[in-house]
Amino acid sequence: MANKSKLPLALGIAALLLVAVLGALVLSTGGKDDDKKVAVPTPTATGPVRDAGFEFTADKVQCGVERVGTETLNKTPQGQYCLVTLGVRNTGTQAQVFTDSLQRAFTDAGTEVRSDPVAGVYANGDNQALVKEIAGGARATGIVVFDIPKGAKLTRLELHGGVSGSGTVVQVG
Repeated sequence: MANKSKLPLALGIAALLLVAVLGALVLSTGGKDDDKKVAVPTPTATGPVRDAGFEFTADKVQCGVERVGTETLNKTPQGQYCLVTLGVRNTGTQAQVFTDSLQRAFTDAGTEVRSDPVAGVYANGDNQALVKEIAGGARATGIVVFDIPKGAKLTRLELHGGVSGSGTVVQVG
C-alpha cells in the first residue's frame, strides 16, 4: 500500500523531469549571450545551512536579469529576475527528491516571493530544472529563479529540503 501512495508523487516528478528535458533540448539550440544580467554580491551566510536532509550553499546571486532563455525561446519577468546558483547536497544515505518550487525569497520590503520553476528551466539550459532525485551523499547544483519587483533588493532566502521541512534562512545582499 505504501508504494501506491508514492505513485502520484513519482508520476508528478517524472512529468516535471520530462518537461525539463524537453525544455533543455529546445534551449540547447541557442545561447544565452544576449541576456542582460547585473551582478549582486554573493550571500553573506557563513557556511552551508540544512533542512530536511539537504545541505544548501547559495553560491551566487544575480538580480536585474531581464530575460532567461535564448533569443527565440525565453521568458521575461514581471519585475526583475534574481538568479540564485544553489548547491544542494543530500546529507542522508537514501536518495531524496529536491525541487526548486519549494524555495522562497524575501525582498527589502518584506515581500515573500516563491520561485519560478518555469523560468528555472530556461535559466538552467542544459542543466535542466533544479528538480532532481539526489543520491545519498551526492550534490547537485542549479539555478533557482525569483521574479521580484523592479527596484527591490533580495535580502534573504528561505530554503526547504521538502514539504515537511521547516526551512532554513540564508541572508543575501
